[in-house]
Amino acid sequence: MGGMLERIKARLRSTWTKFRSKAFVVRSMEEQKDRSASGAEMHKVLGPFSLVMLGIGCIIGAGVFVLTGVAARKYAGPAVVLSYALSALTAMLTAFCYAEYAAELPVAGGAFNYVSMTFGEFAAWVTACDLVLEYTLSAAAVAKGFTAYTAALLGVNVKYLRLQASVLTLDVPAAGAVVLMSLILMRSTADSALFNILVTGLNLLLILFVLGAGFPFAKEENYHPFAPFGMRGVFTGASVVFFSFIGFDTVATAAEEVTNPGRDLPIGIVGSLSICTVLYVLMCLAITGMQSYSVIDLDAPFAAAFTAVGQGWAQRVVAAGALTGIITSLLGSLLGQARIYVTLGRQALAPAWLTTCVTQWQANS
Repeated sequence: MGGMLERIKARLRSTWTKFRSKAFVVRSMEEQKDRSASGAEMHKVLGPFSLVMLGIGCIIGAGVFVLTGVAARKYAGPAVVLSYALSALTAMLTAFCYAEYAAELPVAGGAFNYVSMTFGEFAAWVTACDLVLEYTLSAAAVAKGFTAYTAALLGVNVKYLRLQASVLTLDVPAAGAVVLMSLILMRSTADSALFNILVTGLNLLLILFVLGAGFPFAKEENYHPFAPFGMRGVFTGASVVFFSFIGFDTVATAAEEVTNPGRDLPIGIVGSLSICTVLYVLMCLAITGMQSYSVIDLDAPFAAAFTAVGQGWAQRVVAAGALTGIITSLLGSLLGQARIYVTLGRQALAPAWLTTCVTQWQANS
């Protein structure tokens, strides 16, 4: 019995020694590039325009159509525009870090590689788990929102689009959206980028239409008082709307497929975030100008605002805009998730078959 305990202790000491020897070793950039180069090579097909549109597609989802109303009514009032500006500043500082790292280390995996070079493999593994969880849960949440906005666009009750079986509910449109986006990604990165450009372009047109239809109904008196909850409310609102800026990191995960990473990745990351910031600020000015902040609807602020000014038909356009944003956000979540799996396979932290490219589909991951 005593001998067995000694063997167990020896094994534990050996395991801890091996763990320390690998888990906290910080690799140089060249070593990280060499390890990331193992496995199938990805085709370099993404240029600056594709990256900017990918970033916009991942950032602008349904959140801005809801969170703007919540932050304006409960926390910041018309000063929600400052809340978005503060959140944008915070996100931009993070984006600068992503842009510099991605340009210097243009391989798949994004934050996993950056943490590995800075804190070691164990911290990178934890980061990768966080990223997988983030992309998986965001894809599920976004897909669920796809059903709700599809019902709003069609003018039907959402329960008619879901199948109820005892205590389980099968969300058919959500599952269909995930399958469809997965099939598009399986084709190739080039085809996925083209699809994203088309849908994101449509989303931008719909947002511009919402702005063009909303600003004529804006009233100056609705902007007063500008900050009814003071600066505390502005900062609280900033913490609420920060979710609207999440997504630009997906551009960094696709760094290996960029034709000129040193030039194009900073353009894609910073450019997409800048464009989204301008659009968000304009949307804030539109919604708080159309209605007093105290009566803005918490669930569907833009649709309710158009109804309040006698333009109820525009709520279909709002639903269509949210729907296109959901589609591109879902595409980005699935794309980023696949690149994280590839990186884990290359680093021998996951099965090696995850690095395989399905060449007959011309897929890049």
